[in-house]
Amino acid sequence: MNDVITEKNCPIQGRWILESITRRVVGLFPSRWELLRETFVENGWAWVVYGLLTLLIVNEALQRVTFHYSVEDQFLTLRQGVLARQQSQIPYGGIQDVFVAQGLWDRIFGLATLTIEHAPYGTIDVPGLTKPHAEMLREIVLQKMKENPLENTQSGL
Repeated sequence: MNDVITEKNCPIQGRWILESITRRVVGLFPSRWELLRETFVENGWAWVVYGLLTLLIVNEALQRVTFHYSVEDQFLTLRQGVLARQQSQIPYGGIQDVFVAQGLWDRIFGLATLTIEHAPYGTIDVPGLTKPHAEMLREIVLQKMKENPLENTQSGL
């Protein structure tokens, strides 16, 4: 397969932003919401809470807009970052595991995350995909791993 797969072929869904914001805001309720309410809302500083929520929304939107991936012949390429732009080219030969993850909020919003475990790069996520697209990408990456095995080099020891 010589076609390059990108977010144009397998798009990251816009509802990824909504899922991420919902997950973070709901995560505040049990532990920090009471503190936020006491500190800001009851003291007339509700605009601070609204400002923080607005910053959260802007941050999530910028992360989505600046996140790009491509499944190429030799590498999986990721580009991301708002202020500090990063680009990583991950060789298929070093990938240890590829799986599709769907947490509670992913299932509620109809999303899935392609998770790739790579020794030097750690865990790499391609979030916000539909489950069929995530499964398709998983199969493509697995095929690329077979086509591009890690080269057996002698250590010299």
